[in-house]
Amino acid sequence: MTAIAFRFPAGRYHGTPWDRHTNEGAVEWPPSPWRILRALTAAAYRIEPPPSAEELELLLTKLSELPVYQVPRGTEAHTRHYMPTRTSTTLVFNTFVAVGRGADDPEAELVVAWPGTKLSDHDTALLDRLLEALGYLGRSESWVDARRLEAWDGEPNVVPADEKAVGVRERIRLQALMPLADFEGWRQNAPALSGRRSRLPEGLLEVLHQDTGTLQRQGWSEPPGTRWVVYHRPERLLRVRPRRKLRVRPKRPTSFARYAVSSAVLPPLTEALAVGERLREALIAQADRHGPAALALFAGKDSEGRPLEGNAHAYY
Repeated sequence: MTAIAFRFPAGRYHGTPWDRHTNEGAVEWPPSPWRILRALTAAAYRIEPPPSAEELELLLTKLSELPVYQVPRGTEAHTRHYMPTRTSTTLVFNTFVAVGRGADDPEAELVVAWPGTKLSDHDTALLDRLLEALGYLGRSESWVDARRLEAWDGEPNVVPADEKAVGVRERIRLQALMPLADFEGWRQNAPALSGRRSRLPEGLLEVLHQDTGTLQRQGWSEPPGTRWVVYHRPERLLRVRPRRKLRVRPKRPTSFARYAVSSAVLPPLTEALAVGERLREALIAQADRHGPAALALFAGKDSEGRPLEGNAHAYY
């Protein structure tokens, strides 16, 4: 058994499936086996001394078997912002999974396990170094802390479709590497099937090193050497009821004043805060002449500038 635990310090996981556009609002949860191996490959360039290609390929080959997952509950969410371009702006949907209850949730830990994989001491040491160098999983906003588990006896809740699963399930597709035997056969038939003149990857490392932009320009609908695998996931894994916050109704004001701005050219609405602040400063200046009680009423502070308790002062 080999198992890796992932924690998301920011409480968010960003990852768009290969076959979906960013603005479709789709998120890959859990992270696909393909994405995890790509992240480990990238981490190999951040450690010193770097592993040899043979060492890295041997480890990743052992982890290319389909894993099972123990996935924490989360909430699918997004933010919207306008990204400037050379000529205009474009609306971008930034979709993510709010993992667990948010940042630093001790229970929001994602476990990925390979039940039939046993690593040698050398492979284990290399994996530990890669996980220590792993800064994010998915997009760069998905900060991650990763560690290898010495032992794990948990119950996976996301498994390949051909394994038994308990409870109501939904089917999802995750990207994984082709089995080695299938990959060799695919390489022999791929040029004739696709008609492409691009160079095909010769091994596992080349499959994981492929550049997304290059593949898209060459017209690949999916990275060469990968396959889609159907997994079963709990139906409501991405539906968490938010905590209800108790709202305290503010007391009704006992008195209030409303004023109108009179001018040939009225200030824009965007300056409402600035105009209101000037009114506040003017009232406090007048109240200071009438003693501590008036100052406390309009400023919310005593004569020595200390904030009063109870909020029994004017609001602007």
